[in-house]
Amino acid sequence: MAKARQNEVLFPDWVVLFVKPHHLEAEGTLFSPRNAAAGCGRHLAAGVDAFDAMFPASLVGAYDRTLTRLPRHLPCSPTDDQAEVLVRGRIPAEDIIGIGVSTNTQGLEERLRLEYCGVDVHRLNFVVAPELFDKTSLSRAIRSGKRPVETSLAS
Repeated sequence: MAKARQNEVLFPDWVVLFVKPHHLEAEGTLFSPRNAAAGCGRHLAAGVDAFDAMFPASLVGAYDRTLTRLPRHLPCSPTDDQAEVLVRGRIPAEDIIGIGVSTNTQGLEERLRLEYCGVDVHRLNFVVAPELFDKTSLSRAIRSGKRPVETSLAS
């Protein structure tokens, strides 16, 4: 994702969608303990065991590096920062419980864009979380047991 963000010219403003967790158990949802494209998708699998496979004590990740889960690693975060959950089909708007943005300014811009598209933005929860958009800082925080700081969008 970080590489794609750097190379993006047309749509440089990325957001993180926080969705209702029931999508984890929906039919067709796939899990990958590392980047889903690794090995042409051979690590993708469905079900509880596939979900659990994202949290091993250690695993071999990109460039054959062994990643080890340290004692302070956030329990809710996969061992490999590049682990992925792929949800099949579309996610209904009512299942979006938050929209993560990197700055307050970006949040205001995204809210305005959605208003222009006719979306009722009053039901949306915008979360400013710069660390989610800084892969190095996010990885360091997760491995040291710290959740990224999240604040509500200031009008």
